[in-house]
Amino acid sequence: MKLTPHVVNDVMSWLNQKYGLTLPLLPLAGWSRSVVALWQKAVNKLPDDAPLPQSIDVEGDWQPLSGSRFTVTQIRIVIRQSDTTGSTPSITRGTQDD
Repeated sequence: MKLTPHVVNDVMSWLNQKYGLTLPLLPLAGWSRSVVALWQKAVNKLPDDAPLPQSIDVEGDWQPLSGSRFTVTQIRIVIRQSDTTGSTPSITRGTQDD
């Protein structure tokens, strides 16, 4: 039996269902092809009901600018509790090793 790999879109869907969020889901009409490609990338696991924080690795490289030589090689989705109720979500950027 062949298992269907889970993708970033599945993680976003889980977060929407679990926490009542409205994160965008495929088909992402009107979004750039590179973002659609990111939502289609495989992940190493789905989140579960374990305590937060949880970390999910996105498999493979991603090229955010089509045709560019710039490639993101390590992508991780980190799910953690907000420091304050109703706070604006923050995006943290990792450092890139040369």
